[in-house]
Amino acid sequence: MWLRLRGCQVDLHTGEVQGDDNTQRELSETERRLLSWFSEHPGEAVSRQRLLDEVWSYARGVVSRTVDTTMRRLRQKLERDPSRPDHFHTIRGVGYRFTPLLTAPAQTFGQTHAELPAPITPLIGRQDSLSRMDGLLQRRRLITITGPGGVGKTRLLLAVGHRQRGRFSDVLFCDLSTLDAEDGVLAAMGGALSLPGVPSVAAIHRALQDRQRPLLLIDNAEHLLAALAPMVADALQSVAALVVVVTSRQRLKIRGEALLELPPLPRPDALTLLAERITDATGHPPPPEQALLLGDLVDALDRLPLAIELAAARMDTLTAAEILDQLADRFALLRAQWVDANARQATLWATIEWSWSQLSANEQAMLSRLALIRGTFSNQSAQVLFDAAPLPDTAGPALLAALRQKSLVQQEGGRFRLLEAVRDFALQHLSEQRDQVALTWSDWLVETSAHHHRQYHRQPAETLAWIRQAQADLLAVWDRHQHNAPHLAARALLPLWVLIQEEGPSEALAERYTRALEMALPDDTHSRLHHTMAKLAASRLPEKARVHAQLAAALAKTPRQMVLAGCTLVNVTTDVDEKLRRSEALVADARKIGGDAMLEAAHIRASVLYHSSDSAAAIQLLEEGLAYSEANGWTLYEALFSATLGGIRSREGRSDAAKQLINAAIDLYAQQNCIKSQGWALNQLGIFHLERNQNPLAETQFHRALRLLRRVGAAGISAVVTNLAAVYHQDRKYPRARALYHEALVNIIQTDRPFEVALTRINLAGLELSDNVLDAAEQHLIDAQPLLARLDSARLRGAAMNIRGLLRLLQQRFTEAIDDAKAGAHAARRAHDLRMESVNLSNQALGHLLKDQPEQALALLLKAEQKLETLGDTLNHASVCLRLGVTRLRLGEADAAEVAFRRSRREPRLALAEAIYRGEPHEPDDVESRLAAIVRQHAPR
Repeated sequence: MWLRLRGCQVDLHTGEVQGDDNTQRELSETERRLLSWFSEHPGEAVSRQRLLDEVWSYARGVVSRTVDTTMRRLRQKLERDPSRPDHFHTIRGVGYRFTPLLTAPAQTFGQTHAELPAPITPLIGRQDSLSRMDGLLQRRRLITITGPGGVGKTRLLLAVGHRQRGRFSDVLFCDLSTLDAEDGVLAAMGGALSLPGVPSVAAIHRALQDRQRPLLLIDNAEHLLAALAPMVADALQSVAALVVVVTSRQRLKIRGEALLELPPLPRPDALTLLAERITDATGHPPPPEQALLLGDLVDALDRLPLAIELAAARMDTLTAAEILDQLADRFALLRAQWVDANARQATLWATIEWSWSQLSANEQAMLSRLALIRGTFSNQSAQVLFDAAPLPDTAGPALLAALRQKSLVQQEGGRFRLLEAVRDFALQHLSEQRDQVALTWSDWLVETSAHHHRQYHRQPAETLAWIRQAQADLLAVWDRHQHNAPHLAARALLPLWVLIQEEGPSEALAERYTRALEMALPDDTHSRLHHTMAKLAASRLPEKARVHAQLAAALAKTPRQMVLAGCTLVNVTTDVDEKLRRSEALVADARKIGGDAMLEAAHIRASVLYHSSDSAAAIQLLEEGLAYSEANGWTLYEALFSATLGGIRSREGRSDAAKQLINAAIDLYAQQNCIKSQGWALNQLGIFHLERNQNPLAETQFHRALRLLRRVGAAGISAVVTNLAAVYHQDRKYPRARALYHEALVNIIQTDRPFEVALTRINLAGLELSDNVLDAAEQHLIDAQPLLARLDSARLRGAAMNIRGLLRLLQQRFTEAIDDAKAGAHAARRAHDLRMESVNLSNQALGHLLKDQPEQALALLLKAEQKLETLGDTLNHASVCLRLGVTRLRLGEADAAEVAFRRSRREPRLALAEAIYRGEPHEPDDVESRLAAIVRQHAPR
């Protein structure tokens, strides 16, 4: 390896020094080793100790003057003036620094005929590419930088040249952009080597061989590859020390060629470039509030440096919003106003037109067809476009590969895409077969998407991935064909429902569905559109949802569609009797059909039955549905039935089974990338923990659920907010809980969800009861009463009677408290809600104790304790044990009372209540301690 210094060059392998005046001298082995080390650490300030460690391998702490002595000898042999060194500098207080050669006399070192261009602005980003080039230049002799026009290949090449000048004897640069023949290539290479005229290939080889380690940079080579490639191959064979870096929109296809494909800028770098160029154009940086708008702009500009610079240059007269609005005609907008602009870089159109001109007629035709695709595409998609009107003497895969090699098609994993600018250009060159090709492509896309849509409940992950990829193109089919092929356009909208199902409502899609309903379409298509609109409106506009659901059911033509539309109608119906009647008929019809129709009907029917107090029948249907979906591969229904059944098992006190079922649902949804459904299953797991007073775990799951549901804009999120409020309620963080309950209640009332309104009212009543605001608690129960009567939900009635029973105990209306608690226990039993049944039994027992009926109280408390032992609800179980202790004392069973008291102490929050029950003077501060004070007040004298 040769090292260039001012006035000489050194062979680092032999230590031979060749002076520019043809004098020769030789370095000692120690001097050569030290110089080699310095050549690997240029510009670093290094200590004498480090040199002793790494060059001489001396033991740590050894004191020696050998470094200073060797440095003095190196200066004498290599510096032009040892007293004023160019390369070996002393750093006071540190040691030494070696500075390699940056420039050399042209007559000796063969500089370019025109100096390596010096960019007038700093390079932004591309650090990864520069680092990769550093590695490639150490291992490879031919590197081609490829990429689309305007991506910054020349700018990277110049940065590489300047970065490498200390590592090569010569950096030679030739630009081929203005040349159009083999002689031009020879002249350009000759100019780089300071050779006159059009030199011969042999003369070029001799000139390269005269240089120790030349780096040849060749820019803009794509249009001269036929002439250039053989020349480069011959030069690499003839000149062993030569390294060549080429920029081209396609590779040279020479053996041993390494490829560095330059992609558009990463988004952060694109934003930095845009901000700097806006500052150049306007004199001030863009304001921070424009950050989102500028992000949209760089994406719309494909994050191409040239497009970004052209757009920024227009911002002396246009705003970023105006630039975005005018990008529909990007080629008219993006024109350079720089006087030094290269013709090929002066407009975005010219940049792409240059690439277009290098294509064959078949390649141009294929590119213009690919421009019909808005999103990414596969080999299969490209073949469909080719087969729509086959092109002569070629094949689709070969054309796609050629366009990929010429940087006009970008590859992302196993899929492909066009830059927006390339697409816009190519669409303007679509042939006279445009309509035929577009219809063939659109029909294939809609049919393929419909196939995936039908597999949604079996293979949700694959379906979602396909529809997400196809979304832009399905919308483009709607835009392109709503007038000339309305049925095709309307069918393009239908598969997009799965995205609404998992990612939340979309106003833009709802508007398209509404317009499609105004078209003359087959009844079955109208039915499916109404079905989708009903689901879209269900959570926010229930009356509108009912109208659409009724129309969907009326227009359905197949038994399956009739059942599915009927299920949606039941879901948005509020009358309980009607829901029961319709859901029973649906299940009967669905059993004849099977598949997703049967599963949908079974789940709807089970939900209706459970909320109307027939829990046993609901559980039977859910178990049947779970077994059927598992056996027949209905993945999403398996998860749905698992989550629903898990919630019921939780309330029955079957904790292990409940947790297993809910976690199974969460895992299935996560595996299938069903974000919204996973969020609701996490909410169900949070409820499981909440019912067992495992508040930290519950809070974690509710926050996880909220993150996922907010990410996709899911409706009904207030239900999770209510559950989170319940956590803070149990933790006695009353102001925070109250604020969340009211926030949720406003949203729930606006969307007319009566079950959730009633539940939130009951929760608020419980909060006010805990905070000793009894009038407010009473009012919330009064407000909930009409909904409880309308819904006839045993689960809700059990919860409401628990709160009202506690309220009556605190009001010292003991007989009413016993009646309310008895009614609550009965309702909870019907709902298979073991926890709510137990707390109502405990309230009923306390009423009897306050009426001096300890035997009745003991029987009820023992029953409640038995039920709660299986549930895992530590707080309520401890509360029952505490009341058992008081009751045992009243009966004179002191030892049994102490056992019960010890069991209650597992819950520290009940310590104050126990002290008051025992007669200690304390000020009550929660419901249980206030009840304890009342019990002490009414104790027999």
